[in-house]
Amino acid sequence: MKICWIGTSYFSMGELSDNKGVDIDWVYYIAKRHPTHEHLNLSIPGMGMNYVPYRLDYGLEEGATHFIIELPNGLRQNFISSMSKNEAHRKYLRIQEYKNGERVFVKDEKRQFYIDNFLANCDDEQLKMLMAESDFPFMHDKTFWDMIRKFSLMADDKFKRCEWIHNAYNIQKRLEAEGKKVMWFEWGMASTFKKAVTMESSDGKQVFSQCCTGADNSYKKLHIMSDPWPFEVKCLLQDELITKQELDGTVGSFLKETDPREQHFAKQIDLWQNQNYYDGSHLNDEALRKYSSTFDQVIWDWENGK
Repeated sequence: MKICWIGTSYFSMGELSDNKGVDIDWVYYIAKRHPTHEHLNLSIPGMGMNYVPYRLDYGLEEGATHFIIELPNGLRQNFISSMSKNEAHRKYLRIQEYKNGERVFVKDEKRQFYIDNFLANCDDEQLKMLMAESDFPFMHDKTFWDMIRKFSLMADDKFKRCEWIHNAYNIQKRLEAEGKKVMWFEWGMASTFKKAVTMESSDGKQVFSQCCTGADNSYKKLHIMSDPWPFEVKCLLQDELITKQELDGTVGSFLKETDPREQHFAKQIDLWQNQNYYDGSHLNDEALRKYSSTFDQVIWDWENGK
């Protein structure tokens, strides 16, 4: 198989670097666990679903047979500046290739600017740097920075979530029509998940309802690892920081943030993150090694023709 990984910083950042200064990320360790297959990592920190189709095309051009794609949270709306002089889109790709478990090719991406909630916490100098690095050189005034911060807080992430779910289903249909396998992956709980309600997916899993009826219909048709819990919550169970009974107690009726069951759930997630993140958002090297087994079953199933 040639497995193409398309995701965000969760697939493309690491606490440590190799002798060439390239981050040792999750796919680095997954490739070592499954060295008989080629791996193509096209993940880019911060990028959302609207830059997936081009990465998808590149993966297909390179002969990828199987795709693992992250369904992200947040806004993550990227923009390319007209000052970039219509540079080829391929310059915006981050590419890492693995053969026999070793990383054999690396190409860094040209920076894109993207709108996300984190911008609300950036000061003027940070915003100026982000804009300048992505070829938006003239937007350097206080009024503009304030507008960006307010906009990042007011944009509706539920609408974006619905849009991405529909896009994900269309991507899945395209890949399957071309004879490819695809699996979707989610990192953590988001405000757009409604833990009160679950529904049965086409794969026979229980998955959470999403942000609208239309998105629900597409979401339950996705081949997705969530069952209904995304990666972080699966780790809570694996590490025995929460029991299945305690988790089930948070599903079935909407819980307020003040409910003791919901508070316990949030407390245990914080505990797990403090134990496993090196920067508050990304897995430390020990955790990358440990949880690289997360995708073993998916890859084994594909090997066995499932």
